[in-house]
Amino acid sequence: MANKRWLGTATAVAQVKTIRFTTSEAGNVVTLTAIGEDGSTQTVQHTVADTVNNTTAAAVQAAAASSSNSLFQQITFTVSTDTVTCTAALAGRPFQLAVTDNGNTAYTETDVTANAGPHDFKTAANFSPSGVPVDQDILQFTDGASDVLYGLDNNGVNLNQLVVTGGYRGNIGTNTSPLKISTNGSGDPNSLDLAGAGFYYNFEGTYPALNISGNQGTTKVKGDIGGTKIIGPEVRGAITIDATTTTNNDITTAGISNTTLITVPSTSVKTANLFIDSGRVELAASTVSGSKAIITGGTLITKESGKVDAGSTSHTPSAIAVFGGKYEHESDQALAGGGTKLSVFKGEADFRKVRSTTGATEQLALGKVDVFGGSLRIDAPGNLVSIDATSLQLGGRVFNSPSTKLTFTKG
Repeated sequence: MANKRWLGTATAVAQVKTIRFTTSEAGNVVTLTAIGEDGSTQTVQHTVADTVNNTTAAAVQAAAASSSNSLFQQITFTVSTDTVTCTAALAGRPFQLAVTDNGNTAYTETDVTANAGPHDFKTAANFSPSGVPVDQDILQFTDGASDVLYGLDNNGVNLNQLVVTGGYRGNIGTNTSPLKISTNGSGDPNSLDLAGAGFYYNFEGTYPALNISGNQGTTKVKGDIGGTKIIGPEVRGAITIDATTTTNNDITTAGISNTTLITVPSTSVKTANLFIDSGRVELAASTVSGSKAIITGGTLITKESGKVDAGSTSHTPSAIAVFGGKYEHESDQALAGGGTKLSVFKGEADFRKVRSTTGATEQLALGKVDVFGGSLRIDAPGNLVSIDATSLQLGGRVFNSPSTKLTFTKG
């Protein structure tokens, strides 16, 4: 185990690769495939004209150099006799280029010069002490503003911890390519801790604990997430939490700006309990069956087909409990739970923007609702929801439309 610190100060060196044709067979198709940081591919093809290697090399070089594909435009292609030389157009920006043939045309690929640069995660000189992080290391981003833009695919590397502090002003990953690395090494604390002062962070991997205590712009985290805590007044901007595999992910917010937008996309199938104290959380996924939501401040909004899925579990006091702040239901999913599905103690539960649901009545079922205080808003024009029974206690208020019929039970 080693403690590593990101420097981002390596000297930029242009990557160089050569392709030397040793056998040419007329009619064969040579394919060059360029691979982007996000895994996307672009191809250039050439049909071999004769058995002369110099001719094949010149034609392949011409096809690649004239390509309008964006990944090929990041490479300079030159030719000398039977050899095509591929050089990064920008020193420090790596490329991935593969060669295939559907016949007997043969070639030799040689990596002449490896890429190096201040934005490449796979450049050893970018770390102190020198060396790319490996399993069980602790990696820290503590100062400077050098972005991490290349060498992002580090699947299989299991750090013990990755920390981004407020002293680091750079960005990590891009809007299409996350830094793929995990923090489930054999040592503690197995966490991804984010508080950076940059404007964009994008991670994908396995994170037994995700802690966000600072955010200025956009943060995205995707993968196997064991629990998310978003805490403190330095958290602003937009955060996306996409728990896609294996482990149930509880999300807790506390003391963050109420302008902070936290998005849980529909792909986040392992989102579990929600404890919302502040911020604006938009839930487009169905949570894990048996989950609950406790809202003491801020706003929780179900979007699209989002749902707090309590399954048949009878949570106390209810599957969704509003003690302050606001719960807004804009999805097409009925409320769930084995007992009371929603209770409002303070704050507001708003169903005026529900989406149409399937069925003869096109009504969204709320089930058993308790209103101890605060407000229940079901007063959109028309009859959009159905309620089994509503219990009013200690001054709670229900706003309903004239076309909505309510049955009250004694509190």
